[in-house]
Amino acid sequence: MDGDFIIGGAFVIHYQVHTVLNNYTTKPGVARCTGSFSARDLRFARTMIFAIEEINNSTKLLPGVRLGYQIYDTCSSVPVATHVAFQLSNGQDPEFYKGSNCSLSGGVIAALGDSGSTPSISISRIIGPFNIPLNNSQ
Repeated sequence: MDGDFIIGGAFVIHYQVHTVLNNYTTKPGVARCTGSFSARDLRFARTMIFAIEEINNSTKLLPGVRLGYQIYDTCSSVPVATHVAFQLSNGQDPEFYKGSNCSLSGGVIAALGDSGSTPSISISRIIGPFNIPLNNSQ
C-alpha cells in the first residue's frame, strides 16, 4: 500500500522455498515460497496492516501523514530474506537518482522483521547501513 512513509514487513508466511534447478540457459527466476504456512506470522502481518490502517484513519495520531506498507514472505530462508532486505532498501521499481543523495531510493523508513534470528540478522546487516531500523516480531 502506498503512503507518505512506508513501513516494511518481513514475515515467515511459508516454511519452504520452491527450488528450481538452474540450467544456465535461462535467467533464474525469483524464489517462490510454498508449503504450509505459519498462522502466527500471518497474524503478525495482519496486525501490522490493521495498526497502519488505524493510524491512517485517526485524525489525532498523524494528521496529514499517510503510512503505507510493503510486506514480504521470507520463507524462513536466509537467501530469500536477503532478497527481501534488498527490496526493502531499494524499493520495488528500478530507479536511478542522478543527485548525490540516494536516501530516498527505497522509501521504507522502518521494518518489522522475521521472527527467526538468522534471517533477521541477514536483513539487519543489509538495511542497517541505510539507517532503516529493524524490529523483530516476537
